[in-house]
Amino acid sequence: MNQLVSIIIPVYNVEKYLRRCLDSVIDQTYKNLEIIIINDGSPDQSQAIIDEYSARDSRIRSLVQKNQTLGIARNTGMKVARGDYLMFVDSDDYLEPDGVAVMIHNALVTEADVVVANNKKLADELRKERKIADKVLTAEEMCNPAWRFDYFIDPAYGITVWGKLYKHDFVRSTGVLFESNHLISGEDILFNLLLFTHEPRVSSVNQHVYVYCINEGSITHSYRPRLSQRYLALLEIYHDQLTKMGKLDDFQDLLAYLILRFISTCCYNEYIYSANRYAAIKEHLTNLMQSDIVKTSVRDVARGKYINVIGKRNQTYTRLQASLLEHNWLDMVVMLRMLRYKLM
Repeated sequence: MNQLVSIIIPVYNVEKYLRRCLDSVIDQTYKNLEIIIINDGSPDQSQAIIDEYSARDSRIRSLVQKNQTLGIARNTGMKVARGDYLMFVDSDDYLEPDGVAVMIHNALVTEADVVVANNKKLADELRKERKIADKVLTAEEMCNPAWRFDYFIDPAYGITVWGKLYKHDFVRSTGVLFESNHLISGEDILFNLLLFTHEPRVSSVNQHVYVYCINEGSITHSYRPRLSQRYLALLEIYHDQLTKMGKLDDFQDLLAYLILRFISTCCYNEYIYSANRYAAIKEHLTNLMQSDIVKTSVRDVARGKYINVIGKRNQTYTRLQASLLEHNWLDMVVMLRMLRYKLM
């Protein structure tokens, strides 16, 4: 195995964690790496740390740009990457020592365009581990609503770009890039959704290669403003691509799952952080239900479509919520969700 792997690491305000990340990358058992570090206008001492590591390891390429968000920094890394394969590592996370070796071996054996490996979540030194399947997915499985639900809704699989290895030629051939997270929420999931429409060969491997660290103040664990508007922007981009490719009917189930997830995330974000939960949740629901894309999926779910992959207990709740939304009984949905969160 001598394929070059480009590891793309955006950096912004992570001086506390950056050495841990970079140590884990340069100490990989697989050595043929190109380590591309993009300083996205970080105001702290991160660049001094990057310079220190660059002086020690010739595989590191350091780029500095004005702050343009995580997604745009990743695009910068992709633009200059020379590797046969791409990996994305967030600078407050880290890799297991044989992480790259596990993934590149799997990619070469399976000839996969995308390798999905397992990951660990680390919070307050508590490691939470999940299991995923060891397999190369068939075309039939990739069209299966149950698999799509797991892959794009279950955090163990497809929502992130970290914990994956991408064949560079495949990504380049699709023309898919990251959107700015100023425009959308979920640039990782949109990137994977858009790639998925190009029917990649996907392999999953149940070995832990990546450690995702839940750090205080991270984007995904703090209040996110304008969340419903940013999710709607994501849905519009994805819907437009499906329409352009003539695949909208083939992906209505996945659109429905995404919308259910986005409704839940918007509501929970306000329940946890908003001083006026009721009004804030209702405002998000109002915004979402103005979209024809959302209305179509909500109507389908209210009629029982797509939800047979959800547990029996949640099917009843999901269909009830969709029926209330379809009839614009938003106050009842707000009360239903707040009760659900209170009982969690």
